[in-house]
Amino acid sequence: MKPIEVGSSGETGRFVAKLYIEDNLATIEFDVTMKGKYDVDSEIKWNFGVIQAGLKDKPPLCILSVYDKDVMKMCGEILSPNYVRITFQNAPMAREISLKFLDLYIAGKWCLKFNYIYPEGISPFDRKFLFDNKISIDDMDKFSTEVELLDKKGRKTGYKATIIPTLKEVHKGNHTYTYVKHSADTEFDSKPMWEVPEKLAEDEIASLKNIRQNIEQNKIGKPDKVSISRTMLHGLFDDEGKDADDPNAE
Repeated sequence: MKPIEVGSSGETGRFVAKLYIEDNLATIEFDVTMKGKYDVDSEIKWNFGVIQAGLKDKPPLCILSVYDKDVMKMCGEILSPNYVRITFQNAPMAREISLKFLDLYIAGKWCLKFNYIYPEGISPFDRKFLFDNKISIDDMDKFSTEVELLDKKGRKTGYKATIIPTLKEVHKGNHTYTYVKHSADTEFDSKPMWEVPEKLAEDEIASLKNIRQNIEQNKIGKPDKVSISRTMLHGLFDDEGKDADDPNAE
Protein backbone atom coordinates (compact mmCIF):
# COMPACT_ATOMS: atom_id res chain seq x y z
CA MET A 1 0.00 0.00 0.00
CA LYS A 2 1.28 3.43 -0.91
CA PRO A 3 1.93 5.69 2.09
CA ILE A 4 -0.52 8.55 2.63
CA GLU A 5 1.31 11.80 2.12
CA VAL A 6 1.11 14.48 4.76
CA GLY A 7 0.93 17.89 3.14
CA SER A 8 1.35 21.43 4.37
CA SER A 9 -1.56 23.58 5.49
CA GLY A 10 -1.44 25.46 2.20
CA GLU A 11 -1.90 22.21 0.27
CA THR A 12 -4.41 20.34 2.36
CA GLY A 13 -6.31 22.66 4.64
CA ARG A 14 -6.02 25.14 7.41
CA PHE A 15 -3.51 23.50 9.73
CA VAL A 16 -0.68 21.03 10.18
CA ALA A 17 0.00 19.06 13.35
CA LYS A 18 3.09 17.73 15.11
CA LEU A 19 2.67 14.81 17.51
CA TYR A 20 5.30 14.15 20.18
CA ILE A 21 5.79 13.27 23.84
CA GLU A 22 6.92 16.06 26.13
CA ASP A 23 6.97 16.11 29.95
CA ASN A 24 5.28 12.69 29.87
CA LEU A 25 2.31 14.19 28.03
CA ALA A 26 0.94 13.16 24.63
CA THR A 27 1.38 16.49 22.88
CA ILE A 28 -0.17 17.75 19.65
CA GLU A 29 1.03 21.10 18.34
CA PHE A 30 -1.21 22.71 15.74
CA ASP A 31 0.03 25.41 13.36
CA VAL A 32 -3.19 27.12 12.26
CA THR A 33 -3.08 29.40 9.22
CA MET A 34 -5.28 32.45 9.72
CA LYS A 35 -7.12 33.86 6.73
CA GLY A 36 -6.38 37.55 7.30
CA LYS A 37 -5.33 40.13 9.83
CA TYR A 38 -8.83 40.33 11.29
CA ASP A 39 -9.42 36.58 11.49
CA VAL A 40 -10.42 35.48 15.00
CA ASP A 41 -11.92 32.10 14.07
CA SER A 42 -10.02 29.66 16.28
CA GLU A 43 -12.00 26.53 15.45
CA ILE A 44 -10.31 23.63 13.73
CA LYS A 45 -11.88 20.25 13.05
CA TRP A 46 -9.56 17.31 13.49
CA ASN A 47 -9.45 13.68 14.45
CA PHE A 48 -6.88 10.95 14.92
CA GLY A 49 -6.05 8.74 11.98
CA VAL A 50 -3.64 5.99 10.93
CA ILE A 51 -1.27 6.11 7.98
CA GLN A 52 1.25 3.64 6.57
CA ALA A 53 4.87 4.55 5.96
CA GLY A 54 8.22 2.85 5.56
CA LEU A 55 11.21 2.29 3.33
CA LYS A 56 10.72 0.87 -0.17
CA ASP A 57 12.50 -2.39 0.64
CA LYS A 58 10.54 -3.05 3.85
CA PRO A 59 6.84 -3.61 4.61
CA PRO A 60 5.01 -0.39 5.57
CA LEU A 61 4.13 0.21 9.21
CA CYS A 62 1.01 1.80 10.67
CA ILE A 63 1.67 5.13 12.40
CA LEU A 64 -0.53 7.58 14.26
CA SER A 65 -1.48 10.81 12.52
CA VAL A 66 -4.09 13.57 12.58
CA TYR A 67 -6.39 14.53 9.74
CA ASP A 68 -8.18 17.74 8.82
CA LYS A 69 -11.89 16.93 8.81
CA ASP A 70 -12.71 19.84 6.50
CA VAL A 71 -10.63 18.41 3.64
CA MET A 72 -10.38 14.81 4.91
CA LYS A 73 -6.62 14.62 4.46
CA MET A 74 -3.83 13.66 6.82
CA CYS A 75 -1.82 16.57 8.18
CA GLY A 76 -0.01 15.20 11.25
CA GLU A 77 3.49 13.79 11.70
CA ILE A 78 5.27 12.11 14.60
CA LEU A 79 8.33 13.86 16.03
CA SER A 80 11.24 12.15 17.78
CA PRO A 81 12.28 13.02 21.38
CA ASN A 82 14.60 15.68 19.92
CA TYR A 83 11.74 17.08 17.79
CA VAL A 84 12.81 15.69 14.41
CA ARG A 85 10.19 14.55 11.90
CA ILE A 86 10.32 10.74 11.69
CA THR A 87 6.97 9.52 10.30
CA PHE A 88 8.54 8.79 6.91
CA GLN A 89 12.19 9.00 7.93
CA ASN A 90 12.15 6.39 10.73
CA ALA A 91 8.88 4.46 10.65
CA PRO A 92 9.80 1.89 13.39
CA MET A 93 10.53 4.68 15.89
CA ALA A 94 7.42 6.59 14.80
CA ARG A 95 5.31 3.47 15.39
CA GLU A 96 6.82 2.98 18.85
CA ILE A 97 6.13 6.60 19.79
CA SER A 98 2.59 6.29 18.38
CA LEU A 99 1.79 3.46 20.80
CA LYS A 100 3.22 5.27 23.82
CA PHE A 101 1.48 8.48 22.73
CA LEU A 102 -1.90 6.73 22.70
CA ASP A 103 -1.26 5.09 26.08
CA LEU A 104 -0.69 8.54 27.59
CA TYR A 105 -3.69 10.08 25.83
CA ILE A 106 -6.00 7.28 26.98
CA ALA A 107 -4.69 7.76 30.53
CA GLY A 108 -5.72 11.43 30.36
CA LYS A 109 -2.17 12.75 30.07
CA TRP A 110 -2.20 15.06 27.07
CA CYS A 111 -1.36 18.56 25.94
CA LEU A 112 -2.64 20.55 22.95
CA LYS A 113 -0.81 23.61 21.64
CA PHE A 114 -2.36 26.09 19.20
CA ASN A 115 -0.12 28.41 17.17
CA TYR A 116 -2.14 30.91 15.15
CA ILE A 117 -0.13 31.98 12.11
CA TYR A 118 -1.12 35.41 10.81
CA PRO A 119 -0.21 36.99 7.46
CA GLU A 120 3.08 38.77 7.02
CA GLY A 121 3.12 42.09 8.85
CA ILE A 122 1.35 40.78 11.95
CA SER A 123 3.69 39.00 14.29
CA PRO A 124 3.89 38.14 18.00
CA PHE A 125 6.85 40.49 18.22
CA ASP A 126 4.54 43.40 17.41
CA ARG A 127 2.39 42.35 20.34
CA LYS A 128 5.37 42.14 22.66
CA PHE A 129 6.60 45.60 21.67
CA LEU A 130 3.17 47.05 22.38
CA PHE A 131 2.82 45.12 25.62
CA ASP A 132 6.23 46.17 26.94
CA ASN A 133 5.58 49.79 26.08
CA LYS A 134 1.94 49.76 27.21
CA ILE A 135 0.76 51.02 23.81
CA SER A 136 -2.81 50.53 22.60
CA ILE A 137 -3.44 47.17 24.22
CA ASP A 138 -6.85 46.36 25.60
CA ASP A 139 -7.23 43.94 28.47
CA MET A 140 -7.06 40.44 27.05
CA ASP A 141 -10.36 38.60 27.09
CA LYS A 142 -10.57 34.83 26.97
CA PHE A 143 -9.82 34.43 23.29
CA SER A 144 -8.14 37.42 21.67
CA THR A 145 -6.41 40.76 22.06
CA GLU A 146 -6.84 43.93 20.05
CA VAL A 147 -3.51 45.53 19.23
CA GLU A 148 -2.31 48.44 17.17
CA LEU A 149 -0.26 47.24 14.21
CA LEU A 150 3.33 48.38 13.76
CA ASP A 151 5.46 48.72 10.68
CA LYS A 152 8.75 46.84 10.28
CA LYS A 153 10.59 49.53 12.23
CA GLY A 154 8.25 49.23 15.20
CA ARG A 155 6.35 52.44 14.51
CA LYS A 156 2.58 52.71 15.03
CA THR A 157 0.55 52.53 11.84
CA GLY A 158 -2.82 53.70 13.15
CA TYR A 159 -4.44 50.36 12.24
CA LYS A 160 -5.68 47.80 14.74
CA ALA A 161 -6.30 44.09 14.46
CA THR A 162 -7.61 41.42 16.77
CA ILE A 163 -5.30 38.42 17.03
CA ILE A 164 -5.36 35.26 19.07
CA PRO A 165 -2.42 34.43 21.34
CA THR A 166 -0.66 31.06 21.36
CA LEU A 167 -2.49 28.67 23.67
CA LYS A 168 -1.61 25.45 25.46
CA GLU A 169 -4.15 23.09 27.01
CA VAL A 170 -2.81 20.63 29.58
CA HIS A 171 -5.04 17.84 30.86
CA LYS A 172 -4.27 16.39 34.29
CA GLY A 173 -6.63 14.34 36.40
CA ASN A 174 -10.14 15.33 35.35
CA HIS A 175 -9.35 18.97 34.56
CA THR A 176 -7.93 20.87 31.60
CA TYR A 177 -5.77 23.92 32.22
CA THR A 178 -5.25 26.53 29.48
CA TYR A 179 -2.08 28.65 29.41
CA VAL A 180 -1.30 31.69 27.27
CA LYS A 181 1.92 32.64 25.53
CA HIS A 182 2.08 36.35 24.78
CA SER A 183 4.84 36.37 22.17
CA ALA A 184 7.22 34.12 20.28
CA ASP A 185 10.19 34.87 22.54
CA THR A 186 8.46 34.38 25.88
CA GLU A 187 7.37 31.30 27.82
CA PHE A 188 3.82 30.28 28.58
CA ASP A 189 2.35 31.95 31.66
CA SER A 190 3.06 29.95 34.81
CA LYS A 191 -0.56 30.22 35.96
CA PRO A 192 -3.45 28.95 33.81
CA MET A 193 -5.93 31.46 32.44
CA TRP A 194 -8.78 28.93 32.52
CA GLU A 195 -9.53 25.66 34.26
CA VAL A 196 -12.46 23.45 33.31
CA PRO A 197 -13.53 19.95 34.35
CA GLU A 198 -13.11 17.51 31.50
CA LYS A 199 -12.61 13.81 30.89
CA LEU A 200 -12.74 11.51 27.89
CA ALA A 201 -16.04 9.76 27.34
CA GLU A 202 -16.15 5.98 27.24
CA ASP A 203 -16.81 5.90 23.48
CA GLU A 204 -13.84 8.20 22.89
CA ILE A 205 -11.59 5.94 24.95
CA ALA A 206 -12.88 2.91 23.00
CA SER A 207 -12.08 4.69 19.73
CA LEU A 208 -8.54 5.47 20.88
CA LYS A 209 -8.01 1.87 21.98
CA ASN A 210 -9.21 0.69 18.58
CA ILE A 211 -6.71 2.97 16.85
CA ARG A 212 -3.96 1.68 19.13
CA GLN A 213 -4.87 -1.92 18.32
CA ASN A 214 -4.77 -1.18 14.59
CA ILE A 215 -1.27 0.27 14.91
CA GLU A 216 -0.09 -2.60 17.09
CA GLN A 217 -1.48 -5.18 14.63
CA ASN A 218 -0.24 -3.09 11.71
CA LYS A 219 -3.55 -2.74 9.92
CA ILE A 220 -5.77 0.16 8.92
CA GLY A 221 -9.30 -0.52 10.08
CA LYS A 222 -12.53 1.24 9.29
CA PRO A 223 -12.72 4.74 10.79
CA ASP A 224 -14.79 5.07 13.94
CA LYS A 225 -17.94 7.15 13.92
CA VAL A 226 -16.91 8.69 17.23
CA SER A 227 -15.24 12.06 16.84
CA ILE A 228 -12.45 13.09 19.19
CA SER A 229 -12.18 16.51 17.60
CA ARG A 230 -11.46 19.44 19.86
CA THR A 231 -11.36 23.17 19.48
CA MET A 232 -10.03 25.85 21.78
CA LEU A 233 -11.80 25.47 25.13
CA HIS A 234 -14.41 28.13 25.78
CA GLY A 235 -14.92 27.28 29.45
CA LEU A 236 -18.62 26.40 29.05
CA PHE A 237 -18.79 22.89 30.46
CA ASP A 238 -21.05 21.27 33.00
CA ASP A 239 -19.86 19.48 36.14
CA GLU A 240 -19.16 16.29 34.18
CA GLY A 241 -17.06 18.08 31.60
CA LYS A 242 -19.68 17.99 28.85
CA ASP A 243 -20.06 20.93 26.47
CA ALA A 244 -22.81 23.09 27.96
CA ASP A 245 -23.30 24.82 24.60
CA ASP A 246 -24.06 21.59 22.74
CA PRO A 247 -27.78 21.63 21.83
CA ASN A 248 -27.69 17.83 21.46
CA ALA A 249 -26.27 17.26 24.91
CA GLU A 250 -28.59 15.45 27.30
